[in-house]
Amino acid sequence: TAIINDLDINENDWNNFNYQLLIKIKDPTAIANLMAISTGIVQKNLVEAYAKRRGMTTAAYKEKHGDIKPVFTKLSDARLFNKNSGLPNQGGNYKFLLMNIIISVMILLLSIVNQINLQTAYALKRIKEFSIRRIIGASKKDVLLQLVFETSIYVGIAITLGLALVELLLPYYNNLLQHQLQFHLWPNLGYIALLFLFIMVCSAIFPALYITKIKVQDALKGMSNSKKKPK
Repeated sequence: TAIINDLDINENDWNNFNYQLLIKIKDPTAIANLMAISTGIVQKNLVEAYAKRRGMTTAAYKEKHGDIKPVFTKLSDARLFNKNSGLPNQGGNYKFLLMNIIISVMILLLSIVNQINLQTAYALKRIKEFSIRRIIGASKKDVLLQLVFETSIYVGIAITLGLALVELLLPYYNNLLQHQLQFHLWPNLGYIALLFLFIMVCSAIFPALYITKIKVQDALKGMSNSKKKPK
C-alpha cells in the first residue's frame, strides 16, 4: 500500500527524468513523428507544468532553466557517439579511435615499404642464383613463385608473432587507457586474411616482378664485370 501511495503522489512529478528507454521502430520514417510526439509530452508535463507552478511563462522558464527535450540516438551510435546513452561503456572517444586507426595504418604502410626495400635488396643479392635457374630451364613464373612463397613464410610468421603480442600486451594496454578492449581471433579471421594478401601483394609480388624483368645475360654480364674490376 505504501508503494502504491508513493506512486500516486509522484505520478505527476516529472522532475526526475534522467532515464533511458529503448524503442524498436519498424518504420524508420516514423522517427520524426515519434520525436515530435515525445517532445510535446515533455513540454506539456515538465516545462509548461513547472513554469505554471512557479508563476512563470514558458519562455521565461526556458530562458532561466534551459529547454528540455528528449534525445533520440540510434542503437548503433549509442556507445561511440553519445556520451549520455545510459548504456555500458558509453561515451566512446571517436576522435581518439580515428587517431589510433590513422597511426596504425601509417605504421603498417611504413612497414610494408621497408619490407619491399628489404625484399628487393635480398633478391638482388641472389640474382646469380635466379640467373642460373633461368639458364637451366626455370621460367620467370618459377622464380616469381619462389619469391612469393618465401615471402609468404616471412609474412605468416610476422602476423603470428603480432597476434601473440596482442594477446600478451592487450591487458596492459587496457590498464593504460582504462578501457576493456577485447580481441577475438575467429570473427576477425577474414580481415587478417585480407591483410595477409595485401602485404603479400605489396612486399612480394612487386619485388618479384622487378627481379624477373632483369635479363639473364645482363645479370651475368654485370657480375662478370664486377669480378674484373681491380681491387
